[in-house]
Amino acid sequence: MATTQRLLNRTILAAVAVGALGGAAAAGPVNKNWIAANATWYVHLDAEAAVNSSLGQFVVNNRGRLGLEGIAGLRDLGIDPFKDIKSVTIYDTDDDPEHAVVVASTTSAVEHLVDLLRSDPATRSMSVDGHALLAFDDKGKTQFWHVRAGETPDARVVFMSDDWRTVTDAVKVASGDRSSLARAGAGAPLAGEPASGSILFIRAAELPRTIRENPDPNASALLGQVGGVQLDLGERAGEVYGDAQFHTASAEDAQNMSQVAQGLLALGRMITKNNPDLAPIGAALAAVRVEPQDRQLQVNIRFAARQAVEALDSAVRARERAAAEDKERRP
Repeated sequence: MATTQRLLNRTILAAVAVGALGGAAAAGPVNKNWIAANATWYVHLDAEAAVNSSLGQFVVNNRGRLGLEGIAGLRDLGIDPFKDIKSVTIYDTDDDPEHAVVVASTTSAVEHLVDLLRSDPATRSMSVDGHALLAFDDKGKTQFWHVRAGETPDARVVFMSDDWRTVTDAVKVASGDRSSLARAGAGAPLAGEPASGSILFIRAAELPRTIRENPDPNASALLGQVGGVQLDLGERAGEVYGDAQFHTASAEDAQNMSQVAQGLLALGRMITKNNPDLAPIGAALAAVRVEPQDRQLQVNIRFAARQAVEALDSAVRARERAAAEDKERRP
């Protein structure tokens, strides 16, 4: 069972790794019918579109260089993370990370994994308010799943959490028995829509406590000035884009955060300026624009997808050379 769960974790991590790097123009919208109306934050990843993007294809073709070769074992479970995971939505309704729920859109290939879970003697079945749940051990902690059919014959929707009540509540939201973000309207705290081509979309009414309480006092002081956040990353018409809005308590806070961000960008450009190997990364940093607007800090980037791939490849090559040099220095 531990092996099965580790492979499952790699599946999700692979999807997230691809999605965090970029997106494609044919991305599907966030399904707000799957998100509770009282959610405090949510993250939506269109993994299918990410795999089809320029950066996604780089990841797929260089999975060994990126440390993702371990996911090859997933094929033994009948799952290809680059094909069978279509999207991942994560949200929470309070500040307890154990109450976060993952809603994954997958193909029917996930049924094979579900069968493996059911075959484990330690797995038990539950029924809560008419909804069937699977409970199984994940490194000493119980994980709860609910799997249901999607909108097409080959589609499945998987609900996952460490708390059975959280899973049950999420299923009720998706079933229409509880209010969803789709019903909340334009004035809701999490109102906001991704742009065309969006692949990774993050919306938070405020930063989660686990992020605000950073062990680094400088980071904690900076993050303490941030209220709501919206982040939209994607790719369209051969261009990678990123748009972020950080809401602050005052125009002064927004201005201070802008100065910090500008300083970090300047430092990054200085480090990469005279290093030909890091030139693509320097070009990416040069494409970032930071601007305070009243009580918001706006951060935007527009970058050719081809150059983004070059920047990522440059970073990977630099890491590989550093690892090789370190190996040569060892006795």
